[in-house]
Order: sequence, then structure tokens, then C-alpha cells
Amino acid sequence: MGEMNDTAKKIEARFRKIKTKNGTRILDAGSGIFTHTTRKKVLGISKQTEPKTSIDQFWWKRRNEVERALIDLDLFIEVAGEDNINQVITKESLAPIIEALLWHPIVDDDVPDLNRAEIAQMLIQDGFDYLSRGVRPLAYDIPSIAKRTILEAVELSHYLVSDIKVHNQALIQRRKELAKIKAAQQRKQSLAESKKEGIGHE
Repeated sequence: MGEMNDTAKKIEARFRKIKTKNGTRILDAGSGIFTHTTRKKVLGISKQTEPKTSIDQFWWKRRNEVERALIDLDLFIEVAGEDNINQVITKESLAPIIEALLWHPIVDDDVPDLNRAEIAQMLIQDGFDYLSRGVRPLAYDIPSIAKRTILEAVELSHYLVSDIKVHNQALIQRRKELAKIKAAQQRKQSLAESKKEGIGHE
């Protein structure tokens, strides 16, 4: 997918080290969401072989594949049973996904991405709900100060998302303004160049 930058090279290096449970390198493994060939294209290791497939079409196909895979994952969790689920969906297997989701790509903007912020908030609230449900028979052993801390943490997560939403809206507006300024400058430059060409032909 084009020349690789430093970040892409680091991602490629990380995935070259990943192996399946039976010890097969992921780059040599069979299909998951992606086929063996597509996986290498996504990493930028091999170039596209379909000359008619544009980059936009390539990623449109990948988005559809991931969307269907998430639905399949939901189905697997619903019906596979605890033993099957716990063999593949673990803290260790999800850690790199959560880390990549929340921290990559690293953007230059000071304000976090709103979509990722809302996911982080959901993990906080649902995580506390799950943990609290698990110890509900022992709820009387949870100190009241701990209960307040949990509520405050959830409230703080909601506040932070709201704050990020406001800052994101301001950032989007600023980007629109900068785009207008840039477009106006380009039009002005094009007009000046056209005038110069007109004078040159006189």
C-alpha cells in the first residue's frame, strides 16, 4: 500500500513476530478476517496485484470484512460456551487490540479521537458494572468509600468524553476554517500565475 513510514515498519515488525497458538507465524497462517495475501497487503509487505482496484476500494473491502468479522465475534461469544470463549478471548489476546485501538494511530492533535474516547468510557463503565455484579453477594464487604470512588470514576469518564466532544467540535471547525483559507490562497496563487502567463504571451 505504498512506501512504508517508520510507524508502518514498526507495525510490520510486530506482526512478523506474532504466532498462532500452534506456533505458526501469523504471516504464514491461513485466513482469519483477511486471507494470507490480503494480510500482507494490509501490512504493505506485498503490493496489490489487481490493477483495477484503487486504494479506496481496497479499504472499502477491508472495512466490510472487519464489520462482518465483528458480528461473527459477537455470535461466537453468544453461543460458543465459556470454555471455547476463554480459550481464545483472554486478557493477553485482547491487550494488543485495546492498545492499538486507543493509542494508534498517534495523532498530532492534543484532543483524543472522540470515537475512541467513547469506547474507552464504555469499557470503564461496563467494566465496573461487570465487576460489581460479580461481587454483588459480597457487596456488604465493599467499603462505602470504594463505592463512591467507582461512581466518581464513571462520572469522570462521562465528563471527559463530554469535554473531548466540545474540543473536537472546535477542532473540526478550526480545520474547516483553515481549509477555506488554504483554498482561497490556492485560488489567489492560481489567478496570479494565470495573469503572469497572460502577460508573457502578449
